[in-house]
Amino acid sequence: MRRTFAIGIIVALSGLVACSSSKDSTNVPQPSVVETEAPATEAPVTEAPTTTEVAEPLQILVTNDDGIGGDGIDVIVQALLQLDNVVVTVVAPLENQSGTGGKTTNGALTVTDATTKSGYAAKAVAGFPADTIVWAIDQHGIDFVPDLVVSGINNGQN
Repeated sequence: MRRTFAIGIIVALSGLVACSSSKDSTNVPQPSVVETEAPATEAPVTEAPTTTEVAEPLQILVTNDDGIGGDGIDVIVQALLQLDNVVVTVVAPLENQSGTGGKTTNGALTVTDATTKSGYAAKAVAGFPADTIVWAIDQHGIDFVPDLVVSGINNGQN
């Protein structure tokens, strides 16, 4: 269930990004729904139990390579926070590290409390983008294992 929800978020975010960058979105065809009657040979439908289990929130870790002060990280955090039943945690490089995604830091990482440009609480890692994930997950910098890691939105073509 959580995996399906995570995939749904990815699809929704992809659509959000695609729609926000489109210059002319007025001619986008809308899907239609066709209702049909079920054949008489189908087995009777059993009713679901009346009590439902409340799902735990989807834990989302957000990072980027443009740094904690990048514009794109605010956009993605804001979009994710519009979803129901999610917890968004931001861990990003302290400074712009664009194009250095394949590098990691040898030795201890320095991590400080920070906020994004719009004031979302975050952790800033003095290192490369991969260091943020190493610190958060491998070094247990956050107290949960994320269900989904989202990286971006970044300036440039990377």
